[in-house]
Amino acid sequence: MISHQQKVTSAFTLIEAIVTLFLISLFCLFQFVPSDYSKDKMSEKQFWQNFRQNWNNLSIQHFTNFNYFSEFLNPRPV
Repeated sequence: MISHQQKVTSAFTLIEAIVTLFLISLFCLFQFVPSDYSKDKMSEKQFWQNFRQNWNNLSIQHFTNFNYFSEFLNPRPV
């Protein structure tokens, strides 16, 4: 237990606490709020991913439709 004669001097002052909280809030602001550049890069990446996926789906559909059409025109003998 601390006696009345000892003074605690290892605590933050009010100004130090305010400056520390201000710096932490600035760090969080710049760290967690995405910038316009990162939003643009993310949307471009998503566009190309969707484009490739749609392209592959169309090519698969074309291939399967082509096979059905060729089977219809040239049936195999049973």
